Amino acid sequence: MVALPVAGGAAAVLATATPAAAAVTETRTHTFTDFNGINHTCTIQVIREYPYNGDNQVGRGATTALSTGDAVCGQAGVIAFIGARYNDPDGLEITTQHNADGLSTSRRYAPVGSNFTTVHEVDYTGANCMTNCIAHFERTK
Repeated sequence: MVALPVAGGAAAVLATATPAAAAVTETRTHTFTDFNGINHTCTIQVIREYPYNGDNQVGRGATTALSTGDAVCGQAGVIAFIGARYNDPDGLEITTQHNADGLSTSRRYAPVGSNFTTVHEVDYTGANCMTNCIAHFERTK
């Protein structure tokens, strides 16, 4: 709350609010069908953190394929990817390669000037996937 002086010595009280920050970590779901015709609904953890560690020119993204509820979703052969798009401090558009380290992948990106977007993908081909094998999510907040 802020008190502002007004004519006549009175004060007007105004409520102020700070916009809520976007969640750093979110979970998403993706359903694919294996070669036996069985559907698997998988949970994916997606992280977008900007600024990262208090540095306004660094962003971080991560993708993790979780095995919560269905062991097939987190088995060997499932690959989590992370990439990013942003403008550097000079305004040049940057698009990174997708990187993968297995079931969980994390990267830091710099120098970020604005418009930091993380690109998350999980490839379920290695989990005997027949249809809808690639989960794709983008986060801007």
